Order: sequence, then C-alpha cells, then structure tokens
Amino acid sequence: MPSVFTSRPQVLKTYTYADGTTREVPWEMRVRGLRGQLGGATLRLGDHAYAKELASLGLPKRAMISGSVGHVEMTFGDAHPLG
Repeated sequence: MPSVFTSRPQVLKTYTYADGTTREVPWEMRVRGLRGQLGGATLRLGDHAYAKELASLGLPKRAMISGSVGHVEMTFGDAHPLG
C-alpha cells in the first residue's frame, strides 16, 4: 500500500518564491481516518467562478472514486533559500 495511505508521518517539501529568492519549506503530514471507495460521491457545483471553470471541463456527474480524511495534522518547518 502506498505510504500516502498510511498513518505514518509523511515528510514533504514545498517551495515559495518572494523577493527574487526561491525557498524550500519542509513539512510533515499525518492523516487518520482515511476512507476511500469506488464511486460514492456526486459532484455538485455552485455558481461561483471556480464552479463555472470546473463545469467548463466537462467532468462526469458521478465521481470514479471518492475519499475523505477524518483528521489531518500538518507541521511546517523553516524555509531555506535555494541556490
């Protein structure tokens, strides 16, 4: 089973760019209560700008898979400049 689907902490990296400097930010994520199934969700879009953009993609009305997470914890580390 891929580690993303386990309760073990996942150490990931994200990047920011400001004032001409790219920085790497380590962060850790732990999930509990992960559930998934085939189908199981109906896609209902509202009338805001994001919904209109999603509707223009022609997505099916019924999801192929669906999932939910009961609890997510994230901890972000200090940003470190790259280069």
